[in-house]
Amino acid sequence: MSKTAVITKINTICSLGIGFDALKKNIAKEIIPTKIQNFELFDLPSEQYIYTAPDFEPKDILGKKGLRTLDKATKILMSAIETGFKEFLEALPDNERPGLMVGTAFGSIESIGNFITDSVRFGVNSVNPGLFGNTVINSPAGNANIRYDLKNLSGTMATGLTSGLEGLIYTCDHIALGYLTSILYAGLEEASVYQFAAAMNEKCLSPDEKMRPFAQSPLGYILGEGTGVMLVENKSFAQKHGREIIAEISGYASGFDPNGSNFGYNSEGDVMEYVIREALQKAKVTSEDIAFVSASANGTNGDLAEAKVISRVFGDKTPVACYKQKFGEAWGASGALCVAAAIADLQKKKVSPIYTDGYSKIDGINLVRKQELAIEKDHALVLSFAPDGNCAAVVIKINK
Repeated sequence: MSKTAVITKINTICSLGIGFDALKKNIAKEIIPTKIQNFELFDLPSEQYIYTAPDFEPKDILGKKGLRTLDKATKILMSAIETGFKEFLEALPDNERPGLMVGTAFGSIESIGNFITDSVRFGVNSVNPGLFGNTVINSPAGNANIRYDLKNLSGTMATGLTSGLEGLIYTCDHIALGYLTSILYAGLEEASVYQFAAAMNEKCLSPDEKMRPFAQSPLGYILGEGTGVMLVENKSFAQKHGREIIAEISGYASGFDPNGSNFGYNSEGDVMEYVIREALQKAKVTSEDIAFVSASANGTNGDLAEAKVISRVFGDKTPVACYKQKFGEAWGASGALCVAAAIADLQKKKVSPIYTDGYSKIDGINLVRKQELAIEKDHALVLSFAPDGNCAAVVIKINK
């Protein structure tokens, strides 16, 4: 049986809308974030910008029953499974049901913070014990396992900003090693008051409604939330069952760089370069075969190091896309959403642009701006780069 992992179904929930079709329709558009200030227990001192799914109401998708004690991250994940995979899962025999793997930086940090806050304010006897389960990082995966009867695997990968791609890599390894032939994979994150508070304290949020990827003078990112869910399967297994193959995950690699600077990132990006070249080698392609690079850039100091690496590997001709400008820095969801966006652009044979004006970009890379750029090749490289030293790269090949 083949060791190659393929994607046969995709669904997304993010600022581009609910469903992969909505993402594909809107990925080339300029997306304006909304404002938020009020949360369950705390209010932010000022309004902040956020990329969130428009008109998203979990009870309209999942029904009211059983939602009261579930955290928002779990509701986002379940809503994506409900709208994109429910009928498919219900039709499967028990021996063909997939496992479940979730990549998330925090799970539901809102639940963790609120639970601790209640216990400190009012005493441990005052907290609702029914909410304790939400404080565990694998709460979204566990609840989805139960609701959709997914018994073969319940996994959660948490590596900060790279959780989305790292979880997908774990999924592909799990399939390549023959443990399972089919896994439902999700990159997931909810935006919380605690994330905002931390980002505001570190002064890494954009001061306005604009994200400026690869800016010479970085001003910060805008938080986002959502999920990208994919059915990842062994290629032979998918073909045997007549599944339509959307894309092939033809190469991937991850690494850790201990040599951080004052901002966390290694300014030269040595390990990131190694990870990219390793992913290309595993995919049996060269830099010349890549239609475009989906960058991890989010308008912070790490963009400079990433630009250096992209320039060294690809020169200044290969197009560079920055999808986070469309759905924000969504932490664990970012990697999965970038993969979904890259697939959408490969299908359309156009690279979606960024629209932010009024800033000088870093030289040496072919950043796609203002209008879509036509492409002919069928491979894309998706990157994830974090200040804690984690980095990951995945090569996607579209099925023609």
